[in-house]
Amino acid sequence: MTKNKTLKLSILIAVFNERIYLPEALDRIRNCPLPNAFIDSLEIVLVDDFSHDGSRQWLTENIESLSKIPRADGVLVTYFLELHNKNQGKGAAIQTALKASSGDIVLIQDADLEYSPLDYPRLIQPILDNVADAVFGSRFRGETRRVLFFWHAVANWLLTTFSNMLTDLNLTDMETCFKAIRGDLARSLPLTSKRFGFEPEITARLSRAEARIYEVPVQYFGRTYEEGKKIGWRDGVAAFWHIFFFNFIDRKTSSQNILTQTLLKLSDRAAELYKPALEKAMAICKLPQNIKILEVGSGLGSITRFLLEKGQVLATDVSSQYVEMISSRFSFAKNLNTKTWDANTEPSFEKNNFDLLVSFNVVEHLKDDQKSLKYFHSVLKPDGKIILLVPWGNWLFGTLDAALEHQKRYSKKTLTHVLENAGFEVTEMFYKNPIAIPGWFFAGKILRKKNIQTSDLKLYLWLKKILMPLDIILTPFFGINLIAVARKKS
Repeated sequence: MTKNKTLKLSILIAVFNERIYLPEALDRIRNCPLPNAFIDSLEIVLVDDFSHDGSRQWLTENIESLSKIPRADGVLVTYFLELHNKNQGKGAAIQTALKASSGDIVLIQDADLEYSPLDYPRLIQPILDNVADAVFGSRFRGETRRVLFFWHAVANWLLTTFSNMLTDLNLTDMETCFKAIRGDLARSLPLTSKRFGFEPEITARLSRAEARIYEVPVQYFGRTYEEGKKIGWRDGVAAFWHIFFFNFIDRKTSSQNILTQTLLKLSDRAAELYKPALEKAMAICKLPQNIKILEVGSGLGSITRFLLEKGQVLATDVSSQYVEMISSRFSFAKNLNTKTWDANTEPSFEKNNFDLLVSFNVVEHLKDDQKSLKYFHSVLKPDGKIILLVPWGNWLFGTLDAALEHQKRYSKKTLTHVLENAGFEVTEMFYKNPIAIPGWFFAGKILRKKNIQTSDLKLYLWLKKILMPLDIILTPFFGINLIAVARKKS
């Protein structure tokens, strides 16, 4: 998220027999505090899960009049009401609300006032700051809470611990019903739980989507069973099964773009994957310190942090979302600028301006690589250098390449040809990661996989350490990647 544009916040509310709480709850939600410099519209999506206490009738009769009540700060408020024709459970109601929502951020709010709308700014701020994709409101991190049910607290701790063991997270309150999530990510999750298994499931799905998860302390005003609390011991027992099921059996990931998922998985492992090749290429360039660097296709900043050690960096990507994430991730770096740029189009920034252009895993995505390389040529100073990393070996092209939207793979001959035709003189080419070839061939050509799993990356990095001598022996002859270093001819 960026602080330069206004956003829509969707509040998702599952309703089942909450008639006595609804008027006050909706009044508090409508008047919730918002960082209104960034949130300009509030969407309240209510799903009645076949209530029989008058909630359904009250909502149906009052939804139109509620829509006419303005907020004092001018933030636009809209309401949507969905009705289930039979009771399906909280998870099913939230799934219905998600499908009806359109917000940049979605926030899950119970209708019973156990969680306070006064905590909305705290819950959504990490997403606005672009450091989080999802934020859990923890009841156990030091805020005001009602003292209730010791054995519930013990069960919650056990469930959270079991979930953390399988997701490798360190949450303090997995079972919290108070969560904020990036809207596009939330709507891409393949959720299936109908009842209270929703909390373990969404935690497992977010973990497998490599989401950046934060926790913030929130107030908690728990209810007794006499006051309408619905979750019971059977739901606690079922939650253990749901944690196991969604971490070991139903392991479907987010339906978000395959390329985005891969970038997320690669981001934290960039040092092991790319730094040695980048350092070797930089040494070949023989450039001084404090140079002007253009990075094309920065993704989530896998190599941006290494470039920042060398000089002034302009990081560009076709995705404005990635550019925003980099801006937030490296907000401390005074020598970083960012810009959204599609390398298929002519650059709008100054030509003959950069000492070095670095582009890893980009050229293979371009529709007309020759034309784009000429654009690269135009922004470099005379004798400026370019470092490219591309996939090697067209015979390896398979379902993984197609899923990652590769147009082609390269050989030394084909890459030299397009570089020379764009006005570059090739200084050196070398291969990288030969031991990854069998795995890529098997996954993309035999198994016809369409996604790279985190486990695949961990296995590869482990094998790379074990087979380091073989990797060194084979690297002069072939590799999964090809790195080119070239000079702009005046």
